[in-house]
Amino acid sequence: MAEVRARDVGHRVPTGDPFRRLRLRLCREPACASPIATRFLMRRFEIRGDGWTLGEDTTVPVETASTPPVRRLEFPLTAPLPEVLHWWLAQRRVTAAGALQSNRESPPSVPKRTVPSSTSSAYTRGSASLGSGRTVPLSAS
Repeated sequence: MAEVRARDVGHRVPTGDPFRRLRLRLCREPACASPIATRFLMRRFEIRGDGWTLGEDTTVPVETASTPPVRRLEFPLTAPLPEVLHWWLAQRRVTAAGALQSNRESPPSVPKRTVPSSTSSAYTRGSASLGSGRTVPLSAS
């Protein structure tokens, strides 16, 4: 499990804009060339009935008196784990097609068969590293 915190921020992180995501990767080496696990912090919308609804929200919530600004992410890892895991957090900006939830519905300008999943790197418009580091794994499932 990993925790992502947002201190002194007056909004969700990322903001909830369907075109922004944070990608957290766990790796065996500092360069993170071959991640062993990846999770996204984002809001995913989907078609239900006649309109768009929130399908999944993994953003860090806004801090309130009863809610800390923390998102806990499960990482299904299997043994054997290295003595040290490296992590990498990056902000990603995706195109309108990349923000769509599935091939089920698409805007008229995007053919249905070309609409990617919400995490497709082919539709990434930009990426910026926000931080990296190392940690000791606690256990594996």
